[in-house]
Amino acid sequence: SPIAETGKINPHFIVLSRDITARKNAQEHLVQNHAILKGVIESSNSYVFSLDNKYCYTSFNTAHIQEMKMIYGADIEIGHSLLDYINVDEDRKIAQRNLDRALLGERFVDSAYSGDQEQKRQYYEITHNPIFDDLGKVIGVSLFAMDITNRKQAEIELRKSQEKLQGVFNLANSGIIMIDQNGNFLL
Repeated sequence: SPIAETGKINPHFIVLSRDITARKNAQEHLVQNHAILKGVIESSNSYVFSLDNKYCYTSFNTAHIQEMKMIYGADIEIGHSLLDYINVDEDRKIAQRNLDRALLGERFVDSAYSGDQEQKRQYYEITHNPIFDDLGKVIGVSLFAMDITNRKQAEIELRKSQEKLQGVFNLANSGIIMIDQNGNFLL
């Protein structure tokens, strides 16, 4: 008993020890993996972000932060819904439709013309990937968006040039024949 017959307290010590080496190694491994993943995401030329099944941000890279500020004037935050930041109704509807497809398990690439007219509108090619848990249930979406504005503008200009050329051909009074270098008729 702690109190001896003399009336004095005899100190008793209980020492427990637990080897936490495995736990410490696992924590270091997680920290290292997080640093690697963050480095990969930040080094991408894409706007990289992920959302949970309620459209709320779970991660994003610096490029995406800057792009959302540029096209919607938004200061995005983890845990907040992407849809709340999209201030153009049509853009929001398209984004939700595409997110819903990915949340149903579909992987796909889509292009969009997005942004607030008063900020800046850009063309994007967006890859949508469902995120699955260990049981195969979709728990979110990862997205990789690339600015394809220059490519789209070049395509638009090319299409306009083709239409003008076709108009010239249609208005020509005499026949026009186009032949390639092998002597094959093109028109």
